[in-house]
Amino acid sequence: PNPPKKRRTAPGSTARPPVVDDAGASAAPEAGAPGPSSAKRASVLHSSLHQSTTLLLDALDEIESSSKVDLPPLLTESASRLLEIRRAQRALCLAVERDLQGAVARRRAETESEGLALQNLMYERDYLRGQIRACREFECVELTRMARDEIGSDAEEEGEEGRGGGGGGGRRE
Repeated sequence: PNPPKKRRTAPGSTARPPVVDDAGASAAPEAGAPGPSSAKRASVLHSSLHQSTTLLLDALDEIESSSKVDLPPLLTESASRLLEIRRAQRALCLAVERDLQGAVARRRAETESEGLALQNLMYERDYLRGQIRACREFECVELTRMARDEIGSDAEEEGEEGRGGGGGGGRRE
């Protein structure tokens, strides 16, 4: 027969990996913990998956080295280990997917917010450019008329001063 392979656990050990539900939370949460963070949850799921895989490999090693009489319980145990691996893998995938969806949703919201702010600024810029253009193109007839009137009245005042002030014939008080 084949030489026995190196065992990963103690002979006769029935160590089971921690039970993990599909949401990725351990069945026995730590006391006082508000809930595992995504990194901690992924770590727990990974260790559960690793431990289940190790136990399955141990069961397969036992199957290879056992007689046909001991085979049915070992096959049952290995099938159970395989189911544990599949459950842990599914929980890990769901946890990663959930975390990824959360990150994508946060980033999408941030991008949309920044896009709206940019659109608002561009609208305001275009509006102000239009206002500046309108002010530059504005021709006010009244302003030019007022300027002419002021120039005209100044010229009349200067003319009166020039005419009346030089002869000394004006009235003095």
